[in-house]
Amino acid sequence: MARRSTPGDGGALALLLGLFAVGLGGGDGVSPHIAAMGRNPFVDSGFGVSVAGVSLFAFAASVTIFFASR
Repeated sequence: MARRSTPGDGGALALLLGLFAVGLGGGDGVSPHIAAMGRNPFVDSGFGVSVAGVSLFAFAASVTIFFASR
């Protein structure tokens, strides 16, 4: 049975697209965020883990959870 969409799904999608649009604005689009928050969201975090590493872990975890739920 297919999952029904909820009003929260639309809000999450709007937030995702809004943040994506800010990134498309480049430095000029991000500078108001930096001024308001006090730090640049695109600076290296210092954890030593790449985005690809986190993505691979998240994918492997989701596949594991999917098959464990069967």
